[in-house]
Amino acid sequence: TLEYATVTTALVPLDLDFEFRGTDGFAGRGTNHADTIVLPAAYAVTAHDRWTWGVGAYSGFGLEFDLGDDWGGERAVEQAALVTFNLGPAVALDATERLTLGGSIAAQWAQADFRLAVANDWLTPGQPAADGRFKVTGDDWALGGQLGLTYELREGTSLGASWTAPVSHDATLDLEVRGVQ
Repeated sequence: TLEYATVTTALVPLDLDFEFRGTDGFAGRGTNHADTIVLPAAYAVTAHDRWTWGVGAYSGFGLEFDLGDDWGGERAVEQAALVTFNLGPAVALDATERLTLGGSIAAQWAQADFRLAVANDWLTPGQPAADGRFKVTGDDWALGGQLGLTYELREGTSLGASWTAPVSHDATLDLEVRGVQ
């Protein structure tokens, strides 16, 4: 049981480090050029009698990769990112001495970013032409939530279960076209 309000903050670095080389006649290679992304989190919680409530601001998911234009599949995808950020209140009830029930509602912001190369030499085969670029971006807010419970089997040992509601985003995407002939 909490005697006072508690605030927790965290920064979680995520670095997707990969490299691949083609085989069996495919000479392509790829390396992630994207920087490390940081997933932020802050939580504040307080308790009174059998009730605990709080608020959280956190990124539940984020991933980015940037293969650049030096690999064989750059016309499929060069760079892609999906970033999310959640903000929401939560409440929990100590239903019995051993059982705690909780839930939250969260507003989730999601941003998508995607870039690919477009071949410009299709109009003049055999004559090299610089690739153009398509960039697609968009963001959206949507609601989600969680439910959970913990049961203390014995002192110091608990068993828990949780369910996270699926979040469905409907983003309007912006298309930026550069250098396409």
